[in-house]
Amino acid sequence: MPRPKVPLLSRSKIVEAAVELIDSEGVDQLNIRKLARRLDVQGPSIYYYFADRDEVLAAVGLTVLQEIRIPKRRSQRWTDWLLQDALAYYRAVEAHPNIAPILLDRRTRPGAAERFNAALEQMQDAGISPADGLALIDAVEGLALSWLAFSRAPDQAEDFGNLDKLTYPLLDVARRKHSLDESSYRRVVSALIKGFELSHAPG
Repeated sequence: MPRPKVPLLSRSKIVEAAVELIDSEGVDQLNIRKLARRLDVQGPSIYYYFADRDEVLAAVGLTVLQEIRIPKRRSQRWTDWLLQDALAYYRAVEAHPNIAPILLDRRTRPGAAERFNAALEQMQDAGISPADGLALIDAVEGLALSWLAFSRAPDQAEDFGNLDKLTYPLLDVARRKHSLDESSYRRVVSALIKGFELSHAPG
């Protein structure tokens, strides 16, 4: 049989298949055997490109994070770029919600340490301690993950059950008007950042 002119596999093809599998079945369902079956190859073909499942997951995390467009820092205030980062992170997770557990592991982010340190330097120049700065970044990322988890809950549209409108009038109004979408996330994150900025203002 003649050798194929184009390789049957590549790292990018494997990662693409892994993303599709995780999107449809969840990260816990990803294993090398199932991934190989999806690509119609044998397990050793995967191991030629990746040492193990963890290395595949790291590549998946990087692929998703590449969808995030990091704004340039120097020409912006930290409040502006943090909001832009938050929205970009939200969109990346929204597109691949099952990949959220992978994104919690910062080891899947090449260059993360450099980016985080640069961010903390700029925040420190504004009077925010590195510990508080990292706490805020973590809060913004955590909010994106929980926001999307709530929005995809099966009974999200019926939260609080059969609510008595007369007993809980404000909650009834809030429930009907509240929406777990990007616009709402943006408003909440903007308020969080603004409050953090005010609480750390000099004097």
